[in-house]
Amino acid sequence: MTCLNFIKRVFLILICLFSILSCENSKYYKETEYFKNYLKQEFNKEIPESKEHYFIIPNSGCRGCRNILLKFMLSKDFKENCTGIISQPTDEILALIKDRKNILSDKNGVIDNLDLQTAVTVLINTDKKQIINIIPLTGDNLDSLKEYFIK
Repeated sequence: MTCLNFIKRVFLILICLFSILSCENSKYYKETEYFKNYLKQEFNKEIPESKEHYFIIPNSGCRGCRNILLKFMLSKDFKENCTGIISQPTDEILALIKDRKNILSDKNGVIDNLDLQTAVTVLINTDKKQIINIIPLTGDNLDSLKEYFIK
């Protein structure tokens, strides 16, 4: 084997490895793609390069958690790098959030049908345009997660 053939093979192997690693560079690769498409199609938004926290309030799930999180979202202490997404909000909730830039209304409940673990209220943390984790919000862990969304 000539030196040139050897270099070609090494180069080809490196390209293949890079391609494989870049496609699966996140534990949440599939969820990231779903979420990116959802944000773009529903709100014409993108996952930012900087850290962002998305609080998803599905139509189903615990009403108590939904109400507590909505209360936090509406407070003046809700952090700027947080976005709330409310699935199928009532007219009363729509009136409360109409002037809030960081609370989005998913009027058709599209997020409820995505494979994003959103059967319950969840926190989706992102960084560098990727989902880094998805945390279900429960009565047991809500207080410990306040650091993500309260100033």
